Amino acid sequence: MKIKRLVSGALVAVSLATVITGCGKSNEVNKNKNAENTKIENKKNENKNGQADKNEASTKVYDEFLKVLEGKNVLETKEYIVKNIENVSAEIADKMVGEYELLIKANYMELIDKFNSPKYFNAVNETKDEEYNLQLEAIKDEEIKKEVMDVVASGYTFEMAEGDYYLAMDYAMINDTFGKYLSEKIKPYYEIRKKELDKPTFVEEYLNIEFDEIKNRVVTLESFIKNNNDFKNIEDAKEMMRWYVQALLTVDHFNSTVDYETGEVKEVVKNTYEELKSSDLKIIKEAVEEMDKFLAENNYVLKPDNQEAYNKLFEIKFKLIDEVSDKVEEYYFKN
Repeated sequence: MKIKRLVSGALVAVSLATVITGCGKSNEVNKNKNAENTKIENKKNENKNGQADKNEASTKVYDEFLKVLEGKNVLETKEYIVKNIENVSAEIADKMVGEYELLIKANYMELIDKFNSPKYFNAVNETKDEEYNLQLEAIKDEEIKKEVMDVVASGYTFEMAEGDYYLAMDYAMINDTFGKYLSEKIKPYYEIRKKELDKPTFVEEYLNIEFDEIKNRVVTLESFIKNNNDFKNIEDAKEMMRWYVQALLTVDHFNSTVDYETGEVKEVVKNTYEELKSSDLKIIKEAVEEMDKFLAENNYVLKPDNQEAYNKLFEIKFKLIDEVSDKVEEYYFKN
């Protein structure tokens, strides 16, 4: 009996120790959980407060930006954005860069006549080196040189066309300088504008990029338009959409989309059209459906001497191009 009681006592002691130890561990776990929850809550509050502070700072920066913008000085506007864009939200960055783009566009319309005049045009183009790169610091007329350097610093560049350089808006600079601060909704627009400046879709009337790249650009652009029905510079986006649709529908033996010998439409064109026919992008989809229907009726063969077929193709092509602007409004901007 004594042994039995001793055993029972030992068991009770072990049980009590287990309970006591268990309670201690439980309390410790609860303390740790509470501490962790407090840390998480504090972090959330810090983020909220930080976001609130950034929103307030963004509002102040944007209000000041609008005052700078009123002066319509392109260089001052650009410098203000460069100085302050790190301190604002992506939404405010979008607005500032968008307003800046509209300002350089408006100013460009005033500058273009001056820089196309023989005095300025020759001063710029006379600086071409042996590799046809401009050396603007070599401009001889100091007054013209200063004006050229000022416009370049403001957000313009010189783009080559048919062997000579012409004033253009510097979308490469805009994208490289401001792109990382913009929202994911807006970024694709400036990325594609940079691509177009670096390597235009057309050189004169001929395709200058691969057909896959045409597809990538037109899909990117229509997706952007679809997702940004409050975009202010929509007229430029429409114009880009027109020439990308034109590129997508450029099916002829002059542009390597039709085999010159056999007249067969290249596989890349047929595959691209097949892919885009299942797209949810309405303008692209409708364009390739109509062109593909015509090509199928001709068994995807367009021989160079088949003028009747080419006349019909051009008729379809330019009709679809002419409809682009109205379709942008109808599908994506109509309230």
